[in-house]
Parts: sequence; structure tokens; C-alpha cells
Amino acid sequence: MARRAAVLGLILALLGWVAWVYVNKALCIASLAGETEALRRRGAELSARIAELEHLLGRLEDPEYLELWARRVLLYGYPGEVLVIFKGG
Repeated sequence: MARRAAVLGLILALLGWVAWVYVNKALCIASLAGETEALRRRGAELSARIAELEHLLGRLEDPEYLELWARRVLLYGYPGEVLVIFKGG
């Protein structure tokens, strides 16, 4: 009878350990799935940002755009031009 109880206790302890390992692994997998989804979203955001920057780089290689930018942002003009600057409010 004592031997039977010891074997039963050992089996229950083994089943408890297996259940703990299973639950621990399931929680780890769920956590990694959440991290994977967050990284996928971040990757999509970064891909969109790369596309924006590539578009801007293409525009910066355009001489007409550079001239327009220099005139509007830096308030540059050609020699002899009179610049009229309006302060918006």
C-alpha cells in the first residue's frame, strides 16, 4: 500500500511538472506572439518612413524644387531681385 501511494505521488508530481512546463511554454509563446506583432507594425511604420525619405531625396535632386525651397525657406533671391516678406499672424 505504501509503495502504491509513493508511485501515485511520483506520477502526480510528474504530471504537475509537465503541466507547469506546458503552461510556462504557452505563456512564453503568447508573449513572443505579441512581440512579433509589435515588431511587424514597427517594420511597416519604418517602411513607410523609408518611402517618404526616398521621395524627399528624389525631390532634393530636382533643381526647380531646390530653387523653390531656397526662396521660400531661406528667403534667397537672385541678385537685383527685391524680396517682399509678409509676416503671417
